[in-house]
Amino acid sequence: MAMHARKHGPSKASDDLEQWKQYRVDSTGMFMLFHWMEFALDLQIPDSVWDDPTMQLLMDEACLQIGVVNDLYSLPKHIFMNDGRVDTESMNCVAWLMRGTGESLQEAVDRCWDYIHHLDDSVVHAAIVVKSRFRQDHAISQIVDAIVYSLQGSWAYGIKSSQTWLKSLYACQPALLSGSFKVAACDEKQQPLVVSTEVDDEGDSARPGVEPS
Repeated sequence: MAMHARKHGPSKASDDLEQWKQYRVDSTGMFMLFHWMEFALDLQIPDSVWDDPTMQLLMDEACLQIGVVNDLYSLPKHIFMNDGRVDTESMNCVAWLMRGTGESLQEAVDRCWDYIHHLDDSVVHAAIVVKSRFRQDHAISQIVDAIVYSLQGSWAYGIKSSQTWLKSLYACQPALLSGSFKVAACDEKQQPLVVSTEVDDEGDSARPGVEPS
């Protein structure tokens, strides 16, 4: 199976996230998803096909897209579970970019969002190459279609931009409904991202450890 990320095109996010891919995506065993698809569809794909460079590239791009989408959409929970901060030790791709490049939350989300759509095109292109190489094999065509269609889903429905998604953080996490992201003073152990919450009637912050607004 493919175990190395491929660089393609001029995408800056591709460079910044390549090491993240090796640590975050490869280590989670996402490649097994495709074998589960094979089992669910009652197909028998030869090992030689799985090991073919064209199929490996398709799996690489698909795994990377799955990982970025997962991390982007799990960010509200990530922030909520870490007292309103991005964990400096987290392998979330947004946190990875913020830590590695010094980008703001908005900048990191923007780049991940653009990268998702860049990968969307890359997956489709890689699928076309695989189907062309194995055009006589219906089973391979089926598994390729399953991989592509699994990534053409509801995650993007109704969300037109990264700014719209960022606003949806508050809808995803009720505890963040009254919060807003802002830069705060920090030391070496803290990420400069906090969620400010409204102060309740008794003058206490809504969550301990979170900067009051």
